[in-house]
Amino acid sequence: MIPKEFERSNLAFELTVGKKRLERVLHGLTDEQCGMAGAVQSDSISGLVSRLVKNEFLALNEACERLSGSDKQSSGVEQHTGFVDRRRRTEPRSIQSLLAEFEVVRSAIIRLVEQGSGNNAHYGTLAEICVARFNEHIKQIERWRGSQVVGFSGIRLRAEALEPELNAAILEIGKKDFLLDNFDLQSLFSESLNRYYSDEVVLWLGTELTNGKQAAFQRLADALEWVHTVLEMGLGCVDVFRVVSSFQDSQGDFISEWETVFGGPYSTEAAIHWRTVRVWKQRVVIAERIEGLPSVGQKGT
Repeated sequence: MIPKEFERSNLAFELTVGKKRLERVLHGLTDEQCGMAGAVQSDSISGLVSRLVKNEFLALNEACERLSGSDKQSSGVEQHTGFVDRRRRTEPRSIQSLLAEFEVVRSAIIRLVEQGSGNNAHYGTLAEICVARFNEHIKQIERWRGSQVVGFSGIRLRAEALEPELNAAILEIGKKDFLLDNFDLQSLFSESLNRYYSDEVVLWLGTELTNGKQAAFQRLADALEWVHTVLEMGLGCVDVFRVVSSFQDSQGDFISEWETVFGGPYSTEAAIHWRTVRVWKQRVVIAERIEGLPSVGQKGT
């Protein structure tokens, strides 16, 4: 019987999440890294992904046979096992080709589940192999990635990244006297930050995605327009604007946590916190995520 937490109503969702999770955990890895023996329980990443493809293929065929009412579930599986074993004995393939094979089989499984034929019991094998066991395998890769900065050299990334310079440039923007100058925020961002961002940078502001440098600067300008108005009208001032911490995580991304406090007669003096997560390549940011953090404390009313 299919476990309750993987009933058919949730299984398609779990399968889709799993596919994205594998893509993410393999992102940035080279074929050489994926071929390293012993990375995951005496096997390589490539070997593990190849096994995942085989397991998914066999689970798909068993589910199809169950749904078609076949009493001989093993015959078709045995035939396909031979095919998969022959595929594995061929010359080593790139991690991208293995991932492409996985995506084809996993997509077929998702379509099968979404069609919704049969009862929950018919999907027990899929839930066991493609969710429960699959997640355990992914955890192995994640643990390996967490033990080292993989997909890149941490030293090389730090050499390529201009994180402190970019943060300093942003802090300089905060020192502008908005009472004396007529600023266009988009132009200000472009003038001050242009050299730090790729033309094709991808920006996530909360849950909203923006593509391209100029579009990203405009999106930031739109989001901060209310701050610009308050400062320009003299209704408030920036008492605190600083980087609280900055570090490189196990994935190689650069994370900076920020704090600002507005002063003035209408200010609550509550600190506002947020985080920037940046991916650097060849000394420019190619992706950035900005997300709010819980505010702590409030000094007055």
